[in-house]
Amino acid sequence: MSQTKSGRLKWRPLQPFGAVVEADLGQSLSTEDAAAFRQLMFEHQLLIFKGQKLSHPQHIEVMEYIGPVQRMQEFVHNISTDESQGVLGTQRLPYHSDVSFLKYPCPILSLHATDL
Repeated sequence: MSQTKSGRLKWRPLQPFGAVVEADLGQSLSTEDAAAFRQLMFEHQLLIFKGQKLSHPQHIEVMEYIGPVQRMQEFVHNISTDESQGVLGTQRLPYHSDVSFLKYPCPILSLHATDL
């Protein structure tokens, strides 16, 4: 698969959809790179950025390149089997639907894995 580049973003398409993107999202993107990021999201539907270490505010900044972010505390959780780290305690995470029950579900979801 070929690699493509635009400013600070480099990516390779995945099949049947998605792209693996190389960029340090801890650094703010230029206007041009933010536009390329947004276009990548809508073109590939799934973007994978490996090795990111983002604070919660940085994660929000990244998602704002695509559009407005809901800032409602009930949508912000750390998911962990370590009781001191997350909302689940020692429970396993069952299948869930990420607020699809809302009148206007979120058009885009973002997960930031901090420890796998």
